[in-house]
Amino acid sequence: MNLRSRLADIDARISDAARAAGRGSSGV
Repeated sequence: MNLRSRLADIDARISDAARAAGRGSSGV
């Protein structure tokens, strides 16, 4: 189990979800 790979995948999902839920929330 690659914890780093899992964290990267989770971070990507959260980023995508946040982007869909609140566009421009991160400044983009």
